Amino acid sequence: MHRIDRIRRIAWQGLSATIALCVFGFSGSNSSVFSHRLSAQTLGSSVPFDTVIHLKGTLKGVRGNLLTITKADGSEVAVKLNEDPTKLVFSAEALRTWVRPGIFARVNVAIGPNGKPSAPIEQVELFRAFAATKLSGQQKQRYSPGIHASDRSAPKPNPNAANTYPPGKYTIVGQVVGVDGSGVMLNTGKARIPLPTTPDAKFLIRYHDLTLAQPGDPVSLDGFHQPPDESKVIASVVRVTTDRIYGQAVENDTRRGRTSTRRNADPEPEAPQSEDPAS
Repeated sequence: MHRIDRIRRIAWQGLSATIALCVFGFSGSNSSVFSHRLSAQTLGSSVPFDTVIHLKGTLKGVRGNLLTITKADGSEVAVKLNEDPTKLVFSAEALRTWVRPGIFARVNVAIGPNGKPSAPIEQVELFRAFAATKLSGQQKQRYSPGIHASDRSAPKPNPNAANTYPPGKYTIVGQVVGVDGSGVMLNTGKARIPLPTTPDAKFLIRYHDLTLAQPGDPVSLDGFHQPPDESKVIASVVRVTTDRIYGQAVENDTRRGRTSTRRNADPEPEAPQSEDPAS
């Protein structure tokens, strides 16, 4: 009987690992129920967190790699974040006047026969530097300064050609050197590249930390828990959003009958000397 129970337990652990791999993209040690058992100790439990859960709520607070969210019914959930920083995403929108030199940016462009963007850019993604030594090559490329061909089979740049980069689609990553009404200039580590933008181009904040988050921001997450307890969760992916537009003047408070205004917090300056935010 004990042998049969042991076989069933091993089979369930294998099934849980398969679910984790298929649903959340876990691989390696992160896909094992054993790793969830170890992580569960952080939340005061030695039992594996092996049941998939999807939750929505609002942010209450964060401390280290633990955050607390409040569900619609008022109950609180303690959440252990994934060790992969890219699995935590804070999303917001900013005005171009909020963007400061030193922030990392990512743009997708189509380069024409003249070696320049064939059309103004409509969207710029902004992110902060972070330590991410375990990113895969293609994933790390999204955070590494440079000009990266979207098609991995595309011909490599010819340094002796007049137009170094052949026509095609590219992702350009770099630190912002300057920004104005006509475009943004990025430092890729090897060159400063001026990139024209449309007048109404969107500047999207995609931070992998919660430096700009505020209590009450909407949160959605996918993770694992121990049924029926939903008060403790080990997260696979956490998404925090806000309708705040950074750089836009907002009402602050009214004192003595006078209304003051402020702008959403300016970004913290990045270290300009860092050329690889994902190293």
